Amino acid sequence: VRIHCYKHIPSQAGMGGGSADGAAIFRAMNSLFHLRMSYQDMCEMGKEIGADIAFCVWNRNAVVGGIGENLHFIDRSRFNCHLLIVKPKKGVSTKKCFDDLDIETAVHPDIDLMKHAIEKNDYQGVVDCLGNTLEAPSIKMVQDIQSIKDDMMNFGFDGALMSGSGSSVFGMTQDPELIDKVLPYFKKKYSFAIKTQIYYPEKRKKG
Repeated sequence: VRIHCYKHIPSQAGMGGGSADGAAIFRAMNSLFHLRMSYQDMCEMGKEIGADIAFCVWNRNAVVGGIGENLHFIDRSRFNCHLLIVKPKKGVSTKKCFDDLDIETAVHPDIDLMKHAIEKNDYQGVVDCLGNTLEAPSIKMVQDIQSIKDDMMNFGFDGALMSGSGSSVFGMTQDPELIDKVLPYFKKKYSFAIKTQIYYPEKRKKG
């Protein structure tokens, strides 16, 4: 099999781009060669390659435990918001980020409260629960992470947080015009800036 991969997610961004690629290959091979592997089969094989493969194979909202293999799915909600994602030129090594993390002093966000807010379509609750334990060690390596967060909040975003181990940062808003207004600024200043949206369409009624 010869594979050409056209990446739209930059490397060392903390957005699981490599894991998504790996999961896509598992699912593609399973389909193309009629292997009849279950999602669980693919997840078992995938964890030998990367911790986030299982999450990307399922492609569903979940609270993740263990090293990434324990998935507790979040009930599908109608939670919607607009996002601006910005990444500085310099990336963050996930290994070095974890090596520099002080578990004893790190502040851990309330995952259960975040899960509840998503399920209840509570936008402000999600904003209030934003937190990332890896943010502090990553900012020490790439100070632009803090600068992007500060810029987003100064422009009027409701929340801003580093994604994964960085170095990308996302800003949350319910005002799409705000993103259109500030996007040129971030595109000019940083190597990657894109707008996107979390959106769950209404289920069609039968009949």
